[in-house]
Amino acid sequence: MSLLAGDDEQATQLAATVIELASADLNKPGGDQDYWLLATLGEAHMIGGEMPKARGFYAQAVEIALKNRDEGSVASMRRQVQLVAQKLSEAESLLDIFHLGNIVMFAGHLLDHPVRIVRGDYQPRFPPAPELIDAVRAAIGRKLDELNARVGYSGVACGADLLFCDELLKRGGTLHVILPFDKQDFYRTSVDFGLSEEMLFADVKNYSQVTDERAPDFFVRYLDEVSELLEQATIKTQFQNTWGDGLFLVFEDVLHCADTALRLVQRIEGIDWSKFALPPDTTVRVGVHYGPVYRHLDKIIGRDNFFGSQVNRTARIEPVTTPGCVFASEQFAAELALCSDHDYIAEYVGVEELAKNYDRCVLYRLAHRCPTQTIELLNQDWRTIA
Repeated sequence: MSLLAGDDEQATQLAATVIELASADLNKPGGDQDYWLLATLGEAHMIGGEMPKARGFYAQAVEIALKNRDEGSVASMRRQVQLVAQKLSEAESLLDIFHLGNIVMFAGHLLDHPVRIVRGDYQPRFPPAPELIDAVRAAIGRKLDELNARVGYSGVACGADLLFCDELLKRGGTLHVILPFDKQDFYRTSVDFGLSEEMLFADVKNYSQVTDERAPDFFVRYLDEVSELLEQATIKTQFQNTWGDGLFLVFEDVLHCADTALRLVQRIEGIDWSKFALPPDTTVRVGVHYGPVYRHLDKIIGRDNFFGSQVNRTARIEPVTTPGCVFASEQFAAELALCSDHDYIAEYVGVEELAKNYDRCVLYRLAHRCPTQTIELLNQDWRTIA
C-alpha cells in the first residue's frame, strides 16, 4: 500500500522486513510447499527491485499452486503483480509467469461403426485399429503440450473426443463436456455402437456318443424339431445358426427368447433317444443372456451375423448349465423382471464359474411360474441331473 501511495522509501523498508520474516518461515518444515509464503517473498523482492529473485519465488509458487489445482490463487498473484506494475513498470516482466495456459476446443471423428458401409462417401475415416488409436492419442497429446492447454471443451463421442478428454485430464487440465442433445440419445448414437439383444446358445448332452451310422438320422430329427419350433413362433428370431448340435439364436424380445428356450427343452426331452442308441437322459443345455452385440454382414455365410464379447459370454454360460435346464445371466433375469404379464420366473442358482475360465457370474434358472411345475422343480437337485 505504501508503494501505491507514493511512499517508495517506506515500501522498500517494509519489503526488506517481510523478506527477513518470510525467509525464516521458509526454513520451517513444509515452508517450501507453502505457495502463498513463496508468493509473499516474490512480491517483497519485486517491490525491492530484485526482479530475478522475485521471478524465482513466483515461479515456485505458481508451480506448487497448480499441482494443488489452485488456479484461483495463481490468478490472485497475477492481479497483485499487475497492481504493483502501475507504480513499478519493471514488474510487468513477471506477468508471463502467471500464464496458466490456453483454452482449447476439440472436435474429432468417431471410431468407424462396425456396420459402416464402405462405398462412395462412406470410406473408412477412423477404423478401430489399436495402432491407429495409439497414434491419434499420441498426436493429441503432443498438440496439447504444444498449446500448453489447461482448459478444454469437447464432446465425449466414442473416438477422438474420448482420447482428447483422457489426455487433457492426464495433464491436470480442466475439462468441460458439451453434449449436443439429450444424454441418453447421445449415448445411444455416439457412444454405444452395440444393439442390446437376447441371445441363446444350446447343445445336446451325449452328442459325442452319436455314431457315424446314427448321425444322419440324429441331425434330421434334431434339426427338424428346432426348425418346427422356430417356424411356429409368432415373432421371428433376428438370427439363427447351427453347427453340429450347437444352436445360436438372437432375439429382440426377452419373452420370446424365454419362451423359445423352455419350449426347446420340452421338445427335445420328448424325443425317444433310444432309437439313436443314446442314453435316456439325453437332453439339451440352454444358456441365455442379454447384452450389447454388433450386427454385420458375414461374407462367409452370406448374411448378417452377430458378434461381440457378450456373444462369447452367452456361449460360456451354456456349457455350465445343468442338462435339461435353461440358465440365464443376471442381465437376462433383470430384463425379464421389467416385463409384466408373463409366467416366467428366474430362480437364483449362485455365482458360477463359466466355461474355459471365462469369468464368474451370477446365474439363474429360467422356469415357468406354473404352481405344479414350480413345486416339482424346487424338489429337484439340479446338480445331480448332470
